Amino acid sequence: MKVKLPPSPTDKIWERIIEIINEPETKMEARKSAEHFTRKRGMSFTENVIFVINKGNTSIQTELNRFFTNHKKEEKSISEQAFSEARQKYDASPFEKLFEMTVEESYKEESGLSKMYRGYYLFGIDGTDIVLPQTPVLRGKYGEMNGIAAAQGSACYDILSERIVTAEIGKITASERTLAKKHLKKLKEMGLNSKSIVIFDRGYPCAELLKYLSENGFKYLMRVKRKFNVEIDKIKSDEEIELKNGVVVRAVKVPLNDVFETLITNLDWTPEELFELYGKRWGIETDYNTLKNKIQVEAWSGLTETAMLQDFWAGLFLNNLVLIEKFNADTIIQQSRANKNNKHIYKANLNEIVGSIRDRFIDICFADDPDEVKKFEHYSI
Repeated sequence: MKVKLPPSPTDKIWERIIEIINEPETKMEARKSAEHFTRKRGMSFTENVIFVINKGNTSIQTELNRFFTNHKKEEKSISEQAFSEARQKYDASPFEKLFEMTVEESYKEESGLSKMYRGYYLFGIDGTDIVLPQTPVLRGKYGEMNGIAAAQGSACYDILSERIVTAEIGKITASERTLAKKHLKKLKEMGLNSKSIVIFDRGYPCAELLKYLSENGFKYLMRVKRKFNVEIDKIKSDEEIELKNGVVVRAVKVPLNDVFETLITNLDWTPEELFELYGKRWGIETDYNTLKNKIQVEAWSGLTETAMLQDFWAGLFLNNLVLIEKFNADTIIQQSRANKNNKHIYKANLNEIVGSIRDRFIDICFADDPDEVKKFEHYSI
């Protein structure tokens, strides 16, 4: 007798992936002309989207040949040029929609896919340089860094649940604070502002951003540089300071990196609690490493801005999918070891999860019964 496993918290996400990729509205909203993807030859719109998400790190032609042989069951593939021309016929919206769906599903109360700390979600906002395809068009639009075409990437990261919640890509000269404000507006649209503590490094504090945070119900914690504010520089340990725009901040000196650093906040926690809270911020560096090195978001599969943006949002979606599956796997592991005397914290193997999803993503999207192929065996530690 076959035992039916209980549904995984990630099953809903997989259902919505298949739904979004296949629904007519996704194609209608994305294609640049109503005439595009109307003939049944080569790769359909849906197949093109799936291929962009799941392409590996070998050549595009090799990946196309494998795709046609294994999944379309056709001996003859299309050329890399034909694929490149086809993807120019639609924008990056399908991948952005998939990314946003992973976030939306994560914060539904019944999902069990997110954590809180003392009643708050912890978010870290940080930026990173993104090396772009080296073309004159992209260099002209986004700018350059040390002679290399590059853009400014920015992400709002859920520190405890380990995934990106909002993301932006802009000119290399874009203000980190301006991009940060866009993240905050999206958190507010999601109804998370009153449930959030947002943690910032030293490049972010400014009177305008602090005012926005205060007026919109966010809790925050920021590390500040010397000379940010003369009165803050003078504090001995823990004082309230009113800025010129009328915003009152609490400034606290804490030991950090063998010296005393100043944090500003609107939390009433003890200095020791604030110090511990700030230390949780560093998870975002790990996620950028996953995004760049394991998902390989900078391994561009095209030279145009359309292709670059498709790759960017597809990479963010795949990154979140991997990290959500890891979060679920870690939860299962911890539950299974709850009554054991563990000296170490056991976690799922991230590389195995990346490989498992890449191996099965296309099968799941094309399967007549996706439940038959979507149970991942990635819980090894």
